[in-house]
Amino acid sequence: MKKLPVLLIVSLCMIFAGSILANLIQSDFGKIKVQDLLIATDEGAALSGLLYLPPNATAKTPAPGIVTIEGYLNSREMQTNFSIEFARRGYVVFAIDMFGHGRSGTEAVDYLAAQSAVRYLRSLAYVDANNIAVEGHSKGGFAATMAAAALPPGYIKSVLAIGSGLNWPKLYKVDWDAGLPINYGTIFGAYDEFGWLFWPETQSAHKNVSAYANYSPVMMEAWGTTEPVTPFKWYGNKNSNTLRIMYQLKETHTQNHISSKAAEHAVNFMNETLQGGNPQGLADSNIIWFWKEAGTFISMIGAFLFLFSFGSFLLSIGKNSEYLSQPVPGRAVGNGKLWIMLIVGAAIPAFSYFFLMNAGTKILPMSRLFPQEVSSQVSIWASVNGLISLGLLALLYQIFGKKEGAKPAEWGYKAPGKNILRQILLGIATALGAYLVLCFVNFIFKVDFRFHVVGLMPLTSTKFFTMLPYLLFFAIYALCNALALNASYRFAKRTYLKTALFSVLANTGGMAVLLIIGYGGLYTLGYIPFAGGTGWSLRLIQVICFIIMLPMAALLNTYFFKKTGSIYMGAVISALFLTFATVGNTCYQFLF
Repeated sequence: MKKLPVLLIVSLCMIFAGSILANLIQSDFGKIKVQDLLIATDEGAALSGLLYLPPNATAKTPAPGIVTIEGYLNSREMQTNFSIEFARRGYVVFAIDMFGHGRSGTEAVDYLAAQSAVRYLRSLAYVDANNIAVEGHSKGGFAATMAAAALPPGYIKSVLAIGSGLNWPKLYKVDWDAGLPINYGTIFGAYDEFGWLFWPETQSAHKNVSAYANYSPVMMEAWGTTEPVTPFKWYGNKNSNTLRIMYQLKETHTQNHISSKAAEHAVNFMNETLQGGNPQGLADSNIIWFWKEAGTFISMIGAFLFLFSFGSFLLSIGKNSEYLSQPVPGRAVGNGKLWIMLIVGAAIPAFSYFFLMNAGTKILPMSRLFPQEVSSQVSIWASVNGLISLGLLALLYQIFGKKEGAKPAEWGYKAPGKNILRQILLGIATALGAYLVLCFVNFIFKVDFRFHVVGLMPLTSTKFFTMLPYLLFFAIYALCNALALNASYRFAKRTYLKTALFSVLANTGGMAVLLIIGYGGLYTLGYIPFAGGTGWSLRLIQVICFIIMLPMAALLNTYFFKKTGSIYMGAVISALFLTFATVGNTCYQFLF
């Protein structure tokens, strides 16, 4: 029997060690029972959620309940920092996927899931039906507010909108009455990318930073004051359930997900506005959720290493080794020309980003075949840039590659058909192996692989079939990218480590600069320099995902090129990885 390589063993150890750590923190070391639920709803779509049941919640001693709601494009796991801390303080927590998000059904409008979740909590004997709150981030905050307006009086006692605001519901003709007997709070970052939308304001005493929500007339009206709202100050009356508070943090929209301060303030809000919570008297600052994030991050790194080590292991088994060949050594070329290739190759994806993302929606309009708007946008951006990189490679070859002695036959695309088929199958087997490990971990420990805005989770059957049409576009990108990266570096005699570094910079350098310019402007000028609306702010956030995903594609392409002498195995794995990560971590806009 073939001995398992050390790196494969290390990767599996990282996956399981990280998952065990995440599970221990999520369950507060076994004190909290965590159930993975999928329930039927009146809206006609199945509702997915994690139910956190603390030991103090019984039929004899019902506990307050809290619904936590993820934001746009996210899943229930993005509410980890709030869900865990609420549950540790004795609240029954139902962390849901909005309809069309995560594992929930796609037959209903997404934000209506909040109403279904509240009704479900009220049906549980161990939940105090008179003490239910809804907390949501971004669109989850919108869903919470809309649920409070739609459900009968008394169903919801408190609403906490994080990275969200009351101007959004106003666009749907829902105005928040300052006298409404529902406590309302918001945690809003001073550098939130959507400040101009959620809490619009007109004053400039705050250096033109639009996210200083306390200057917003919408907030002043809801708080029942004519003066700018004082952060961290309670307004209203506790006895009449009209408490209002604004927690202001020096954070961006996505930092709320990984902010211990945000979790601390969220706990403070629930303790102040609900009755019967926190029986152990835990301090607001007693925060441990970040260890769960550390665990899932370790698991994700282990899963990345697994793709390399397991793929290499499969190549060493039986006749697969016959399909291995070393790439032809690179040809010498001047460093100046190499830097030109690098800069041009990195700049084009960044320059084309906003244009092609906009074009993606028009080229692939919402349909049953292409039901995810963001996946459609990213698919077009990726595939077109792949084709551009191929054209650029041909141009550079004509300009100076031919003179330097470069030979296209050495770039890894020429191989016998049997060799190509074997590498395609090995690439699929490698990706499938990693996916099965993920499913096993999710089933046993009820966690997945994630860090910040990037999550890798098991697919529903709907998402599996959604993947297939998008896979074609990512396969175009992956093949072109593999050829462009490895062929370009054939122009130079470099070590594999330098080849990998070159490839990562080529794939990610331009996007990293775009991110620096965007957030640098937000922090120094008070606005995103190139922002032109909601889509632009959202797309800047999406670049964060690419900073993680695109280096992986580069490393997979260069590593398996080095192992096999051709582009196919690495391209197959990177295409499957990119499609899986994009579709799995994105919501549906098309209802079916």
